[in-house]
Amino acid sequence: MGQLGLPELVVILVIVIFLFGANRIPEIAKGIGSAIRNFKNETEGRDSAGPRMATCPSCSTANEPDSKFCRKCGSKLS
Repeated sequence: MGQLGLPELVVILVIVIFLFGANRIPEIAKGIGSAIRNFKNETEGRDSAGPRMATCPSCSTANEPDSKFCRKCGSKLS
């Protein structure tokens, strides 16, 4: 089996554009990238959502996760 050269890659690209259309190629690439990113996060044990924001019980303002007091009203966060 030989290696793929430039002419072969061009033919493959033309076939992909013909099958899916030029408008769907970025959507497909975004989906593949998202799947790879999710797989990588799961295998490393990381949560893709990140740290949760602390919500103020008085004014419902979202604050940094490590905040002790609300940045808007100054109430103590639980």
